Amino acid sequence: MTSDELEQELVRAYSEDFLRACLKAVFTARRLAWEDCRQRFAATEADNTRPFLARGYLEGFLRDVASRFPGLEPRVERASNWHHTEIHSGKLAMTQNSVAAPCALIDTSDYRMTLARSNQGVLEIFSDDIHAPADASLLVLLLHSQSRHPDSEDQERYGYLAGSAYLAFPASDLKGYLHTINLFDRFPEVVADNVPKEWDEEARLRFVRRARRTEAA
Repeated sequence: MTSDELEQELVRAYSEDFLRACLKAVFTARRLAWEDCRQRFAATEADNTRPFLARGYLEGFLRDVASRFPGLEPRVERASNWHHTEIHSGKLAMTQNSVAAPCALIDTSDYRMTLARSNQGVLEIFSDDIHAPADASLLVLLLHSQSRHPDSEDQERYGYLAGSAYLAFPASDLKGYLHTINLFDRFPEVVADNVPKEWDEEARLRFVRRARRTEAA
C-alpha cells in the first residue's frame, strides 16, 4: 500500500471532520492541563503533573468526539496496569501519544507493540488475500508535543500551546513510520484559531515551522 493509499484509507475510515476535531482536542487538552497545573501546583510539580493531566483530558475528548461520528468505536483498554483509549474504525485503530519533539518515535510498550504488529503486513491487510488474519488491524498514532519557545518569557506565556500534531503509521517494531501527516499543515484554520491573537503573521509562521518534523526526529 502506497503513502497515498494509506492516507485515503485513513480519511475514508475517520473523515476529515473527525481528524480536524482531533487537532482541536490536542490544543484544548494541553491548554487545560497547563492552566489547571499552574493553579494547583508549584512550577516544579506542575511540570511533573502536566503530561498526565493532558493525557487524561485528551483521551476523554477523543472518546467524546468519536461517539458523535457514525462508524467510530471508542474503546478503553487496560494493559500493564495502564488504561489507554483506542478509536476503532473498520480495520484501523487510533491511539494518542505524547512525544518530546514533532513526530518523534514513541516509547515501546507491550500494548503498542501488539497493536503495531499487524502493520508489518500493511499491503495485505486491505486486500482480499485469504492469508491476511481476519482480525488484522492497522495502527495509526495521533502524535502531539508541547510547544517549545527559545525565549524563556515566551515559554512561560505560550507553553500551553500544542507544539505539533501528526498522524503516523508506525512500523511493526515502532522504530520508524511508514507514512506521516502533519495536522498543522492539513488544518491551518484550526492552528490560527488556537494561537494567541496578538501574534502577527511572522510569529504564526515561525510557530508552524517549529512544529514540523526534522530528520533527527
